[in-house]
Amino acid sequence: MVLHEVLREIHVSPESVASWGIECVPETIELLLQASDHISGTSQQDRLCLFACKERGWICVTNDQKLQRECRKRGVEAIFGLRLLINLVAARAVAPVFAWEVALQIQRSNPHHINDGVMQRFENKLRGLGQ
Repeated sequence: MVLHEVLREIHVSPESVASWGIECVPETIELLLQASDHISGTSQQDRLCLFACKERGWICVTNDQKLQRECRKRGVEAIFGLRLLINLVAARAVAPVFAWEVALQIQRSNPHHINDGVMQRFENKLRGLGQ
């Protein structure tokens, strides 16, 4: 599941994520109020993700290290997006080639953090799955 506001931030339509089998859910007033509290170094969307995951028992999937730290501080499980892809391939939910294409899209949107070294490690993990 993903929040509407998060989709706006990453410029993806609810229809697109629905076609991938991901449900888009609206933010509640309570969640919006919670997320209005400032946490240094986080965006409104980061705080919405954090508090929605805490409230609903979700795992936060993010490549943002600050958001991952804030999640851990509050007892929310957080994983990197590429780790999610590895898990999906390991579970045979997606093909390795699909995971690689998604990883390339993530890298294009965030080449500073998802650099060639990160991509090489990701590729090695995919190969290690023996698929």
